[in-house]
Amino acid sequence: MKVSDLWLENRREWDPVTFEGVLNPEDQELAKKLYISKYAEDDTYEWAYTKNAQYTVRSGYWVATHITLDEEDHIQPPQGSLTIKQQIWKLPITPKIKHFLWRCLSGALATTTQLRSRTIPADPICQRCCQAEETTNHLLFLCSFAQAVWRCASTQLGRQFSFSDNLEDNITLLLQRQQDQTISKLHSLTPFWIMWRLWKSRNAYLFQKINRSAGHEAIKGSQEAMEWLEVNNTQVDESQNTCQSSTHMNRSTRNSHWSPPPQGWLKCNFDSGYVTGRDFTTTGWIFRDWNGKALLSGCARLPKTHSVLEAEAFGFLHVLQMAWIKGFRNVWFECDNLELTTLINKWEDHVSIGSLLYDIRHWMMKLPLCSLAHVNREKNSAADALSRQASSIMTMSHSFITPPSPTSFRLLVVVANSNPNNATQSVATVVQQHHTRSHACSFASSVAKNVFVFLLVLTATNKVVHVTTTGRLKKAAQNVLNTSY
Repeated sequence: MKVSDLWLENRREWDPVTFEGVLNPEDQELAKKLYISKYAEDDTYEWAYTKNAQYTVRSGYWVATHITLDEEDHIQPPQGSLTIKQQIWKLPITPKIKHFLWRCLSGALATTTQLRSRTIPADPICQRCCQAEETTNHLLFLCSFAQAVWRCASTQLGRQFSFSDNLEDNITLLLQRQQDQTISKLHSLTPFWIMWRLWKSRNAYLFQKINRSAGHEAIKGSQEAMEWLEVNNTQVDESQNTCQSSTHMNRSTRNSHWSPPPQGWLKCNFDSGYVTGRDFTTTGWIFRDWNGKALLSGCARLPKTHSVLEAEAFGFLHVLQMAWIKGFRNVWFECDNLELTTLINKWEDHVSIGSLLYDIRHWMMKLPLCSLAHVNREKNSAADALSRQASSIMTMSHSFITPPSPTSFRLLVVVANSNPNNATQSVATVVQQHHTRSHACSFASSVAKNVFVFLLVLTATNKVVHVTTTGRLKKAAQNVLNTSY
């Protein structure tokens, strides 16, 4: 059976009868979350364990070591404590030493005992001390040469080291020292360079017949640690200065107003609203020309979505279709979702919204002179306000030739009891909206008939700016706003 067999005939929608008869309830819920492309014709391979739906060796390795497989296919993860490995990858040291430490813990260091475990003939005895087998722990901590290097390093680091027969315990000891705030960064990180120098010294001794002294290796390790920290501390300082100046620039940019498109182009700002569990997604949009004149705006209720990214993608698909319907061709689209902008501009795939991205690109091909850019929320405030209005509309969508301004004045009709002080028990309803204060006030005065019906003109923040009756009703009217509106 194909997926298309579960669709209605000649329509890319689930057939309720077949759908419920074939899939169990759990799979039905998963299938309902899938967006069915209206235009895709070819099947594609999707890898569910990466965001971009593309297979990587790293994700394949993770699946092989974490997902339950048949016993014969199961791959044992490398030896060593995962917690210690995670701490190693977070160390502020050079990447080659991080990888070296990971190899030590994972049993991947080519010591003679490790080579013999892989059926490679080798003398297991340590060639330096000739007293014990060359394990990773012996090479780095227990060999007489290694202990001499650690003693030389102790004179510089101000502490004597005492190591055990357990490799993980010894590395944990060094990690705990690195987290000690009373020890300087240089002294806390130098031991990891000492370990690296011990490995390099061993290889030079075996393969190049170079026998360096313990003091030389200790000094060399300290020097390399100091050089690396000096370079990276300078880069960190420069990066912090750059970030501070960038933050300052971003703040000034975030305070700036909407910027017009180039002459001959239109700009469409759009924004979508996502609420977990809600049965619909709201979206709002506004088209403006290079003079800032609003040509068209509106809001709509779109199908239910399951993430912020999916909501923004549905909103973009909707405004692309609106642009095509209205005959707009040179359109510069803007939204405040950076992830969606990156997916579109870099032509990337996404494991959750791949079919939706396909339909978006189908409509973008109909508008070859369109683009999508990212802006901050301040510059996208008009679209955000329109998106919020979609929650209160009675239809699936609503368009405005003149967009509702956030500074519009609204008319509130309050039916009071005979005692104006009881106005808190009144019913308040918005009956008409005006875009200027004078129009709203004139309308209020024309419909006021008696003292028991008074009308107020409000700003968008519910501030009373006009009352048709006496001023003593103003306080009571404000109570109505605070309780009933």
